[in-house]
Amino acid sequence: MATLRAVMTEEPVPPRRERKDIPPDLESICLQCLEKLPEQRYVSARDLADDLKRFLAHQPVRARRLGPITRTWRWCLRHRTVVSLALILFLVLGVQAATTTVLWRRAVVERGRADWRAEQLAVKSEQLEQAIDRLFRTVADSPEIHTVDAEHLRQRLLSEVREYYELFLTESPQDDALRLNHSKNLFRLAEIHAALGDRQGAVRLARQALVNLNAVRLPGDDATANRARWQAFLGHHLFRAGQFDEARQVYQDLLADEAVKADQDAALIASAWSDLAASELFLADTTRARAAATEAQRLWKQCLAANPHLGTSQNRLAYARWLVTQGQLCEMTGAPTESKSYFEQAIEWLSATPWESDDLRGDQWRAMLARSQQGLGIAFAELGELSRARQWYQASLTEYGRLVRQRPSAVKYREDMTGPRYSLAVTELLLENYAQAEQLIRENVAEMRSLQQAAPDQRLTLEDRCGKDLNLLYVILRRKGDTGGANEAIEEALACFQTVLEERPDWTETRIAQAETVGNFGNLLADMKRDSEAIEQYERSRSLIEPIHQLQPQHARAARVFHSSFTGPIALYSARQQFDLALTELQRMKEALPGLPARERWLEVWLLDRSGNYDKAASVLEELVASTGWTPEDAAQIAEQARNLVADHENQNRRASETGSPPPDSYLARLHELAAEQAPPTSP
Repeated sequence: MATLRAVMTEEPVPPRRERKDIPPDLESICLQCLEKLPEQRYVSARDLADDLKRFLAHQPVRARRLGPITRTWRWCLRHRTVVSLALILFLVLGVQAATTTVLWRRAVVERGRADWRAEQLAVKSEQLEQAIDRLFRTVADSPEIHTVDAEHLRQRLLSEVREYYELFLTESPQDDALRLNHSKNLFRLAEIHAALGDRQGAVRLARQALVNLNAVRLPGDDATANRARWQAFLGHHLFRAGQFDEARQVYQDLLADEAVKADQDAALIASAWSDLAASELFLADTTRARAAATEAQRLWKQCLAANPHLGTSQNRLAYARWLVTQGQLCEMTGAPTESKSYFEQAIEWLSATPWESDDLRGDQWRAMLARSQQGLGIAFAELGELSRARQWYQASLTEYGRLVRQRPSAVKYREDMTGPRYSLAVTELLLENYAQAEQLIRENVAEMRSLQQAAPDQRLTLEDRCGKDLNLLYVILRRKGDTGGANEAIEEALACFQTVLEERPDWTETRIAQAETVGNFGNLLADMKRDSEAIEQYERSRSLIEPIHQLQPQHARAARVFHSSFTGPIALYSARQQFDLALTELQRMKEALPGLPARERWLEVWLLDRSGNYDKAASVLEELVASTGWTPEDAAQIAEQARNLVADHENQNRRASETGSPPPDSYLARLHELAAEQAPPTSP
């Protein structure tokens, strides 16, 4: 079998390999005779004999001599499977070798290019850093930047900032050290934008700097410290831009980062808690605002114990900001005495700090002082000391006036100045100086309309404040008896709030102002004898404010607006002598607002008396006299109202004819007692 297999598959061994003396032509004749394929052998014996004769005659033979190529080819044909596999393997190895060579040569080229690009980026980064340093020094140190004629300089500097930013956008360094430096330069540009009054530009650049910083992975770098400081910067400017919920999220992310809390000094974390409290305050979440403010207070105490001067000017400014936030929180929750204390501390702290230590030549300090003075004025107004309130509002306006003269193109100072002007208008209104109050509010509205053109990125914030000023203008004009002007003002105010809430439905303070304005519109309609429309507006006001009051019952302003949504209809029904409807509305108020003060419960006695239900009036009156919680103001007001009822009952015949029955003597006696009270009654 082995022999047969060899005959079939193997080439015969050439005779000359065994014996060198065999002639080549004879070997060719033998090999042709041994060919595997018949068509390759001699056709007949005669052809073989003829070829042998030629060999013997020393003539060329016809047998072909096979070369190595032919023999190899014939072997490949007999072993096709092996040859195919070998060929495939050869091709694969060849392609791989060629690809490897190409990639290697390309990598060498790319490495050279990358090295060149990295070198160029390093050079460009250094050049940009030097240019930004020069620009920053120009912004911080130039005496022109704070003058009235500095607008052209600020615009030129902003143009340069944009050029540098475009350069940064075209580069994307892969090296972590370059990326870190790249991020720092972006943040420096953000600080320049902020210093030049471009808050949205500052926010955009700070966001980009943080994105780049988060991509840095260098052991032992200062990325954590930068991230905390930059997040605090971003949160502050989002807050100043009116993006309170975004600011809240940035601060929450910052304070949730354990690495940041472990790495940073207490002052930065305390400042972040302070700003978070301010954000919660403007989102009308007084519970969360108080929690954040309490945590900030704990950390500030630690900082002051370690260093009474708090180190840097920025730390001292952050502490003042926390004092102001605490004052505003107390104001919103109906604690004017505590509010007054915090604002006085803020003014004392700011007055003791040298403004020259601040990079922006005291602008931030002066603005914070002005805010504190306005807050103190509000506290005095809440305490009924209107003259002192007016003095502090005027002091605040003076400080803001200096800032506006120094920085006429800085929108934020012109915007902030509308705050004390509004508060002063409220005071003038309470003092019945209607002309002065109207003038102040009209100045505010004109200023905010102008600012909307100068700062379109602040459009919603300004629209919101404009709506609140127009609401106050309505109150002033209504007091003056200008019904037409009041109607125009209130409709414009409602349009402002609607515009804001369409884009920012999360602005709780705006929604409270809208509910208050709707209630005021109801009062105006009631004055115009359009009763059904007035009741509709009162109900609308209540539907807007009730969810906020339920979520934030400690929010003083929301509680006041909710209360007004009941007292408005009660006053309307009482004026129309629809006492049953007024009593129904009063019952709804008692259910929605439990624990009403004595003067509110007296209203039920008065309504029952007017409706002739003396037995019920006497019963409620006895409950009222036996109750606690009276204040001197309650006693004085109720005594006056009791005297009015006693005088009304002196003509018994008239009252009897109107109501059908005279009031009981015991009831009249109790009214006489209340009318004579000069202090809160005591329980029997």
